[in-house]
Amino acid sequence: SATVTGEFNFINNTWDNVKYGIYWTGGTTNYSDCNLNIVGNTFNDLYAYGAYVTYQAHMYAANNTLNWAASSTSTKYGFYCLSSSTTSTTVTYKGKSATFVNNTLNNPSTSGAFYGFRCYYLTDSAHFSNNYINSNGSSNFYGIQVQGTISGQTLDKVEILNNEMIGKNHTSTAYGMYLLY
Repeated sequence: SATVTGEFNFINNTWDNVKYGIYWTGGTTNYSDCNLNIVGNTFNDLYAYGAYVTYQAHMYAANNTLNWAASSTSTKYGFYCLSSSTTSTTVTYKGKSATFVNNTLNNPSTSGAFYGFRCYYLTDSAHFSNNYINSNGSSNFYGIQVQGTISGQTLDKVEILNNEMIGKNHTSTAYGMYLLY
């Protein structure tokens, strides 16, 4: 299969009452080598994922507001990112393979686990700054989770700056930040 290249922008949109705000997946053999920009969007009454992104080389998410439905009982993810790239020559976008800036995540639901940013197998670097995460759930809470690398790849740098993470009423695991390599 061919590698997708170019620039894909989701800018200033509103989503209401959805399970997935954005569902984006590249190919498992040839990753999307494009710039994926998720900027200035509002997601209201989410039930599960704000953005589900897999097999993507470059992602930039800024100035988004994600609001979950109070009635949602599912596990909730703000930005779920899996396998940013498997190539050893990843070209970064805006200096990072994944960047999350000035996003607001609000979860009023008292049921289900909550993951603000859950990123697996990123390459190159990741940046999280000025994000606000507020969750009122009944089980696990992970504000920012960055975990693992792909065989032969390294995650050179993770920057986590000026974020506010509030996990209220979580009865199981509660981490503001969870980093595992």
